Amino acid sequence: SQLTVNVSKDKEALGLMRDAGFYNVFIGLESTSVEVLKSYRKLHNIAFDYDEAVARVREYGMEVVASFIFGTDADTPACFDSAFNFFDRNNILYPYFNILTPIGDQWKRYMREGRLLTVKPRMYDAHHTVFITMKMRPIELQTGFIDLVDRVLSYDQIKKRLLGAL
Repeated sequence: SQLTVNVSKDKEALGLMRDAGFYNVFIGLESTSVEVLKSYRKLHNIAFDYDEAVARVREYGMEVVASFIFGTDADTPACFDSAFNFFDRNNILYPYFNILTPIGDQWKRYMREGRLLTVKPRMYDAHHTVFITMKMRPIELQTGFIDLVDRVLSYDQIKKRLLGAL
């Protein structure tokens, strides 16, 4: 299921989900940065301590598929270390992350502003940097993302998370 982090405060819903056989929930946390969350207009996320939210969901026998997106105009190169620290500290079994891929009105705005690096559809896969962000260079976004994938999906990290899940 895909839910907001709000579910972590609803013990009744968590109990019903556990009883129904849920074993994980996809939650779009997006970022640990308040500034980034504001840029997404995910103001409800700001009120939550993500560490507590993950722990609460686990109390009911479920794991969080913790989703982050990188590349908003509020993101800085520090976003990658912050995300890694969150995944590591909370032993997130299912880390999920992408590079922002502009579509619709955002794509049109970036095109008008001259911020698109390519219009090749094959590059719009959420793993390639296709636009210029405001607080980091495109190469910083791309290499930061690749480095995060490498760190989070290293054998040592996978082993740590799996042993922690036991």
